[in-house]
Amino acid sequence: MLWSESKLRGDELIFDWRWDGKTTDRVPPVVFRARDGKAILRMPALASIRGDGWNRLRVRRSGSSLKVSANDADEVLSMEVPRGALEFGFMPASVPLQVSSVFRR
Repeated sequence: MLWSESKLRGDELIFDWRWDGKTTDRVPPVVFRARDGKAILRMPALASIRGDGWNRLRVRRSGSSLKVSANDADEVLSMEVPRGALEFGFMPASVPLQVSSVFRR
């Protein structure tokens, strides 16, 4: 697991990634960890994620909710999360992962 030093609060995380190899995996390669380190949240699969080529994930944080969308699709996933800052990290996949353009706003 590769953890960021940055914390997700009431803002937005955007990043691009692709798997370096063909895969049928549709789960974004990001996880979130509560400030106390006890709860690790993995995202469910999103139909709009491509198994080959670049993907863009947007995660919007508001209170105890995350809204997630991939590749500017209409599909938006809402998740309940613990209050307080969340750490985020990139998790290993069955094929190598390339990440680009990680930013918060």
